Amino acid sequence: MDVDDFEVIIDVLRGYRADESVCVVELGSGISTLVLAHIVPQLHDNAHIISVEGEGSYAQQLQGQIKRYALEDSVSLHQAPYAKDDDGCWFRKDALRCILNNKRVDILIVDALPGPLCRRARQPAIPFFLPYLKQEGIVFLHDTCREDESAIADVWGRYFLTRREIDTPKGIALFVFPVKADGNVKMDHGQHA
Repeated sequence: MDVDDFEVIIDVLRGYRADESVCVVELGSGISTLVLAHIVPQLHDNAHIISVEGEGSYAQQLQGQIKRYALEDSVSLHQAPYAKDDDGCWFRKDALRCILNNKRVDILIVDALPGPLCRRARQPAIPFFLPYLKQEGIVFLHDTCREDESAIADVWGRYFLTRREIDTPKGIALFVFPVKADGNVKMDHGQHA
């Protein structure tokens, strides 16, 4: 993510109102993880970021940076390996379930899997995460200037009541829960509703 993308996300987070703790889930970690871990707690007293990374060695390097900058109280970094299943290539769902441990998600930032791994690699995020999203939860899909992510935004847009395209160099689509009453999103089996 670059500066324009961060500004959009931070502006939305600044305006996000929560009565209790704020849970931000970031799929795909990096510099964004460090920036979010520094800024989000300043915007919300009871905020925590769960960052999920598929590459083990990269997650290990980033964990060192989190410790170096003393951000352990703001962010927990988890490694969830990539796997192929009927939905394509995505994070291992059993690993994600363990990481989430039935937490309710306020903000979901989808910036992984890397596009080159497989076609429409980020598409399974919504069917998996819908049962976890809080009422008025917000989903960001990053890189919508790319063909696959643009197509994913179109698919997700069929289900959400609110969708906004945000003009940044890489593109961001923003969605707000709840889904449309007639939205027939296939839920991931084994999830809570």
